[in-house]
Amino acid sequence: MSEVAEKIEENENLKHIMDVLYGYVRGHRWRQIHFSESGQARMASIIGWITGLAHGGSIELANSLADDLAGRLDFLNNYGGTTDVTPKDSGKKIELPRFKVVLHDDGTFNGFSFLKYGLITRDQVYDKAKEIDREAWIAESTEYPTPWELALEKAYKHFRIDKSLEDYRTYFPTWDDDRKHLQYVWGYYGFSHNGGLLYHGPGKGQVYAVTIGTVRAWSIHT
Repeated sequence: MSEVAEKIEENENLKHIMDVLYGYVRGHRWRQIHFSESGQARMASIIGWITGLAHGGSIELANSLADDLAGRLDFLNNYGGTTDVTPKDSGKKIELPRFKVVLHDDGTFNGFSFLKYGLITRDQVYDKAKEIDREAWIAESTEYPTPWELALEKAYKHFRIDKSLEDYRTYFPTWDDDRKHLQYVWGYYGFSHNGGLLYHGPGKGQVYAVTIGTVRAWSIHT
């Protein structure tokens, strides 16, 4: 193994983002971060650039950039922690992420814009749908979509839910001794606010943002 390869192996963050680029791992460790098509392209460009620096002899710079980028993504991924959504008939604690983030290319060098979405429970969606159409819940209909489905769609729009971010957890009820009745707890995510993950490192372009304190390479703005 070459000296560069050994140094890459020593840095968990650099090794991980390179593994993502080369497809050695399935997905990435930032499970609550999603990418638009442009965001995926921007991330691939950044990882390729850092990888090139590492193999081109600038291993210390590559390490520094990888650590900083990973740290910012860790912060966004873990923002807000989790929310307890445990049903009354569950024998175990069930939690869902409070927020999910979608990254987009913002058109600047190594920069992203992002949209942050907050957890909306199924009960909240159902309550809003019933408020929108009080008869839809009990209405009998052979039409498609049904009045209830139409009310649900209006509730989704009210909360500005992105259906691609839906999440769920499973459990067996406490009364189900034979474990034959798997239950689902669904979580939806509605738009909360936007922000930016902006680059200030080597080769940066002009970035119009106010930063406070020391910024190494990337900074988060909301």
